[in-house]
Amino acid sequence: MDSRTKSMKSELHTTDFGTVRTIEYGRGDTLIILLHGAGSSPAGLSDIAMRLGNDGYHVVAPALSGYMDSKAHVDGTVFDQHNTILHWTAKHFDSQSIILGGHSLGSLIVMEEMVSIQPTAVVLIEPVLLSLLDDNNPRHQSALKDYQALFNVIQHSITEKKPEMAMEAFIDFWSDFKWDQLPAIFSRQLIAMSEQIINELQLVHATKLDHRAIEEFTPPVLLLSGDHSPPITRCILDRLEQTIPNTQRATISEAAHMGPMFRPEPYANEIMQFLNQRTD
Repeated sequence: MDSRTKSMKSELHTTDFGTVRTIEYGRGDTLIILLHGAGSSPAGLSDIAMRLGNDGYHVVAPALSGYMDSKAHVDGTVFDQHNTILHWTAKHFDSQSIILGGHSLGSLIVMEEMVSIQPTAVVLIEPVLLSLLDDNNPRHQSALKDYQALFNVIQHSITEKKPEMAMEAFIDFWSDFKWDQLPAIFSRQLIAMSEQIINELQLVHATKLDHRAIEEFTPPVLLLSGDHSPPITRCILDRLEQTIPNTQRATISEAAHMGPMFRPEPYANEIMQFLNQRTD
């Protein structure tokens, strides 16, 4: 049994709105909430969570609604369900302060709710917020054109009722590897979840945040990306760096969009350095 297994706690919580699966690492007065990306799970952030938990933080990674056995029965979109789980997690676990972190879709959910939760710090790993892109910036528009090609395949797959086509395009665009390199067990899981993932991608495409609220958000924010990630991620981080008053930024070498899962150590190192600066 390795140290991660010994220190990890997995629990299914029954709430007044449904169920929430959480994975916990460590104990401490500061609660770090980590949200996973689309098509993933809390396990995708487990190595980063373990490192933070071993360093004296209480880390909770909830499964978003529809993932594992989490399900929020609330009105609205699946994003409203995800937001409900984030707020429940922030209230359920005792803490003196809260730090929010997320990867990809998880980062977008964090950005939607960080103003209302008011954490002491935020970690955003490649959030996908298309409304931040500049219509007058050729680099932004080139990146958006590439993303639009993905979205067009997603839309076509819905019309043709071909979920595997949608998931193949999704993986080929965002992942460090191609669809045909996936073990069959994972490709089957993605196809089984394709309706939800497609719904999430459509909501990502349509989401617009209150720019004024972001501009007035003062807690420190760490922006992380991989140097092999799709260009659109760097364009979005450029805009966030210009918009949020108190940001730090780091680029992880030899990492792509799924870097937190495949190269977790440098991501954990950057997060730890960022958090340590708050207490120096």
